[in-house]
Amino acid sequence: MANLARQPSHDWGHRLIRHLDNQDQLRLARVCHALRPAITASYQFSVVHLGDIPLQPPALTRFITRYRPSLHSLFIRLPEPSPSIPPYAWLRAVCRLFSEVGRLDHVDWYLRRPASWPAVARCLEHLAPASPRRLTIHLVSLDQQQPLETLPSYADLVRHYFTEALYARLARIRSIELYVEGRSPTATDTTDQMLQMLAPFSGMRELRLYLPEPDDRICQELRNRYPHLTRLALYDSLWNFTLLLTIQPRRFSRLVSLKLSCGSDEAQCQALGDLVATDYPHLRHLELDFPFEPETLSAGQKSQLRRLYDQPWPQINSLAFAKDFPVMDQIIAGIGTLIVRNFPRLRNFSMIHFQGPLNDYALILNNCHKLKSFDVLDFEGFFLPKILLYTFHNTSLSRVDLHYSDCGRGDLERLKRRVPNLQEVCARPRDPQTISDFQVKYPHIYLIT
Repeated sequence: MANLARQPSHDWGHRLIRHLDNQDQLRLARVCHALRPAITASYQFSVVHLGDIPLQPPALTRFITRYRPSLHSLFIRLPEPSPSIPPYAWLRAVCRLFSEVGRLDHVDWYLRRPASWPAVARCLEHLAPASPRRLTIHLVSLDQQQPLETLPSYADLVRHYFTEALYARLARIRSIELYVEGRSPTATDTTDQMLQMLAPFSGMRELRLYLPEPDDRICQELRNRYPHLTRLALYDSLWNFTLLLTIQPRRFSRLVSLKLSCGSDEAQCQALGDLVATDYPHLRHLELDFPFEPETLSAGQKSQLRRLYDQPWPQINSLAFAKDFPVMDQIIAGIGTLIVRNFPRLRNFSMIHFQGPLNDYALILNNCHKLKSFDVLDFEGFFLPKILLYTFHNTSLSRVDLHYSDCGRGDLERLKRRVPNLQEVCARPRDPQTISDFQVKYPHIYLIT
C-alpha cells in the first residue's frame, strides 16, 4: 500500500485514501508511518451536527492544534432548531475551529434555513485570507411546504453580520455550489433570496446551481452579473436556455465546462440547437443530462440536438450524455459519426442509460485516437461481450467503465488486446476464477468488479 501511494505514474493509492472515512484514515496513519504523508494530504474531515454534540468541536480543534494535518475540505451540517440548543450555539465552536485550521480550500455547509447564512458566512473571517477557494451551500427547509425565509428578516441579518472585510473575502471565492430544496411561496421570493445570497460573490468563476423553480429573472441576472464564468452547471430544473444562452449579445464566451439538465420542453432543445461552437472557443467539457420522466426524446428534440453536435467543436475533450431512467432509445441517430467528425480532441466519453447502436460505440473506440476514458452504462448488462463483436482498436484508451457489465471468460482478455494501454476497467466477470486469473496475468490493471 505504501508503494502504491508513492507511485508517481498514477494516483490509485491517493484515490483509495480519499474514499476512506475519517476514522479509517486515522487508523491507517496510526498503524503505518510510511503512509502518513499521503494520508494527511488527503484528509477530509466531516463535522456533523455541530451543537448537537457539544464536545465534538473542541475535540476536533485540539486534534488540529496538536497534529496540524493538511486539511482541504470540511463538511459542516448545522443542527436542527431545538428548544435544547440556544440559537447559534454552534457559532463560537465553528469560529474557534476555523481559527486553528487556517487555510482551507473547500467548505461545504448544510443549512436548515437561509437565515443561518449571514452568521455562517461571518465564520469564514477566521480562516486564512485566501480561504476558502470553493464554497458549497445546501439549503434545506424543514417543512417543504413553508417558505424558506422572509426577505426583510434576511436583509436585517446581512446588515448585522456582514462587514467590509467579509464582502471582500466573499468576492475572492472562485467556485460556488448552491443547492436549494425548499420553496418560497412564489418563484419571485425564491429568486430574490438566491440573488441576495449570490450577490457578494462578484469574483465567482465557477457556478453549480440547483433551484426547484428557476424563473426568467434569475436567468437574466446570471447573464448580466456573471458573463465571465468559466464553469456552469444547472441541475434538474426547467431552465430557460433561450434567455440564458442564445439571445444577443451572447454571454459566457469564456466557458470551459458546461453541464445542463434538459426536460421534456422542446424549447430547451431548440435553444441548444441554436448554440454556435465559435461562440464558445474555450469550451472543453459539454454534458447534457435528462433527469426527468423515463420517456424517449421526440423527433423534434433529436433534430435540434443533432444541430448542436453536427458542427466542429475542435477544443472539446470531454463529452457526456446521461438519463436518470433507462430508455430503449438512442440520443441521436448516427451519434458516433458526428463525434468522430466534429470532436477531434475527445479524451473522455460517457453515455449513461441511452441504448445506442453498437456500431456507434465501435466507431468512437476505433477512430477517436486521443480517447483516454470510455464510460457506458448499458441497462441490459451485457455491453462488453456485445461490443467485442465489432472491430475496433485503440492504443490511447486507458480507462473503460462498463458499470458492471456481465462478461464471460476471455472477454477481458479480448478487451486487453483491443485496448493495449488499458489501466483500469470496471466490469462484472461471471465467475471468481476469471477475476483471479486476470489479476494475476495483469497486476498493473485496476479491475473493479
